[in-house]
Amino acid sequence: MSSAELRVTDRERSTGRSRRERSAMVAAMRRLEDMLGRAAPARSDAWTSDVADALDALRAGMREHVLVAQDQDGLLAEILEQEPRLVPRVEQLRQEYVELERIASMMRDDLRRDGVAQDVATTRLQLRQLLGELRAHQSAESDLIWEAFAVDIGVGD
Repeated sequence: MSSAELRVTDRERSTGRSRRERSAMVAAMRRLEDMLGRAAPARSDAWTSDVADALDALRAGMREHVLVAQDQDGLLAEILEQEPRLVPRVEQLRQEYVELERIASMMRDDLRRDGVAQDVATTRLQLRQLLGELRAHQSAESDLIWEAFAVDIGVGD
């Protein structure tokens, strides 16, 4: 096999991994969105617990995304190697994602402060904003990968 054929095979493997990771992340985002839409009056403790569980699942997906994104055999590493002109955008996406992870962790910590459930309306607003920012990040990442390789990894965006 030639080196070009090996690169294509490696790219197919890393693309498949990125698609699986993206699909799991979208499922976690949808689950959180579903929990946010459920009734909360007179059951704020149960609602908060359900939202916390969904947010934990999303955070686990975010951690997996970082592992995939930082993998030396991943798509972003290949972009850095094959398309040096895109280095600033890769770095920007990585920095944005670190910030999104920080925000998600902070929101999880804030769900219950001193054992008291936080305001439902505020929590919904903040978490929906986070979900919107994650979608925007995913779109920017998809655009970058498409520009570098003409490969669409979007799943249900």
